Amino acid sequence: MKSLLSLQRRFQAYVLTPAPDTARELAGAARGDVGRRLPIYAHAYRLRLVAALREDYSKLCPLLGDERFDELARAYIARFPSPHRNIRWVGQQLPAFLREHAACGSEPVLAEMADFERALRDAFDAPDTAILAMDAVAAIPPQAWPAMRPILHPSVRRLDMAWNTVAIWQALDRGHAPPHPQRLERPIAWVIWRKGLNPSFRSLGADEAHALDAIRDGADMQSLCERATDWCVPEPIPLLVARLLKTWLAEGMIAACSGSCADSRPSCPSGPVPD
Repeated sequence: MKSLLSLQRRFQAYVLTPAPDTARELAGAARGDVGRRLPIYAHAYRLRLVAALREDYSKLCPLLGDERFDELARAYIARFPSPHRNIRWVGQQLPAFLREHAACGSEPVLAEMADFERALRDAFDAPDTAILAMDAVAAIPPQAWPAMRPILHPSVRRLDMAWNTVAIWQALDRGHAPPHPQRLERPIAWVIWRKGLNPSFRSLGADEAHALDAIRDGADMQSLCERATDWCVPEPIPLLVARLLKTWLAEGMIAACSGSCADSRPSCPSGPVPD
């Protein structure tokens, strides 16, 4: 049994990192033309990883072109071998790899596209946590609001895009010729989350982007209102924060509220819903 386990481990080591010494050891431990068959397994393993990357980054692939994507995918696999049994995680480091790869450093839109597709994939695969209902928030008494801390749904992701990456993604998703990559006059804030069963995304105004980032960092309602004084918003801050919270609740971005009785327990007294 120990000999079999040792053989399996050496075989796995060869598939992950083909080496002549390992091949000779395996050839000496088996019958037949092992030396000719071993590379088939190593090659098939990399083909499967490249196919998984093509699926996860289905818009990055045509943006690069098949040949160039294949070359970069193989370089990525060599630089970041898969650390998990689950192939779902194989492309986790691809955006960072594109930023550091010499062949892509002059094309930042490629890393942005990888960021966007990664966010969509992560939003889709996020835990199936319940979302907070508007009625539950309506039951929070006014005196509990300052300490209330909204908790984002696990699927929520935030990106700031400096290129027309989303327009390129949308064109490719519709089967249209994409526009040429173009740097924007100023970065656009985006939020990505799972709405129902599918990933969704939309752009954000500066006030909502600041507020959503504050919530992501753990701000309660009082500190959120205090921070909002730095955003130079045109409307009263309490009304702005209440309006944004209602939007996030309606779109299923809030999973819970800590520091309050937002769990709708019978003992929670009713309070007014902010407009």
